[in-house]
Amino acid sequence: MYKDIRFFAAVVLLFVGFVGLKAQKQTITEGKQLFDYNWKFSLSDNVVYSRVDCNDADWRQLDLPHDWSIEGKTDINNPMKGAGGYFPAGIGWYRKTFNVPANWQGKRISVYFEGVYMNSEVFVNGKSVGIHPYGYTSFNYDVTPFLTFGKKNVIAVRVDNSQQINCRWYSGSGIYRHVWLNVTEPVHVAHWGVAITTPKAADASATVQVKTRIKNESNEPQRFVLSTSLKGINNSKAVSQQTEIEIPANSEKELTQVVAVLKPKLWSPETPYLYQAVIQIKKAGKPGDHQ
Repeated sequence: MYKDIRFFAAVVLLFVGFVGLKAQKQTITEGKQLFDYNWKFSLSDNVVYSRVDCNDADWRQLDLPHDWSIEGKTDINNPMKGAGGYFPAGIGWYRKTFNVPANWQGKRISVYFEGVYMNSEVFVNGKSVGIHPYGYTSFNYDVTPFLTFGKKNVIAVRVDNSQQINCRWYSGSGIYRHVWLNVTEPVHVAHWGVAITTPKAADASATVQVKTRIKNESNEPQRFVLSTSLKGINNSKAVSQQTEIEIPANSEKELTQVVAVLKPKLWSPETPYLYQAVIQIKKAGKPGDHQ
């Protein structure tokens, strides 16, 4: 059992397209990218804030993550009371203008929020995309139908933390975790669509089970190859498996692949060796969506 746990910890997902957290300028590209920069914020509430033509010129410019409560002054009369450190709460809005390249037409674009406290509603170009209650769970929206390709777009987020007291400890207020923009092909790995377990782990050999959920968001059935590779230190290739699959139009399917590893390097505090699982969709020999 101990070795099972060690080997399970050694297999992690490789997310490509990562943009460094310290970068202050953002270039919109395909893949997964940080969407934290150049937002505007107002600690007020007005229905016009969701509209594209809203004048936010005098709003405060900032980068995420952001917590407006911790920036405020403590006061015994503030509604968060002692459990919330006597900080202010209220309702705040975030807005961001960004370009969507014309060559993204036909792709799927989604926005992933790691955490917003609390009761948020997201708008894209004035249209409500969705409402997420509470504030300690992440959420993801497909915003493709709401975008204008080849032009500027506006995303706005209303955050309502005015209903106090709603927590037994300090919660903060606002978009307090990172935001990501994901651009994929119509056939792609679903959000949170990969699960990895190790049914067998021993010094001589190990078995890695990879379950991948694939979505086909096109209007035609699609045939492709799902390639899963386990890579070792210095990106050295350990073992891989390829499986052909067909998915009907506008549907999804889960595929299970079992990869055998001979003489695996088991993780331990003394030898913290890590494998990387790279999952890629290939069509007609060309690489597609990957994680």
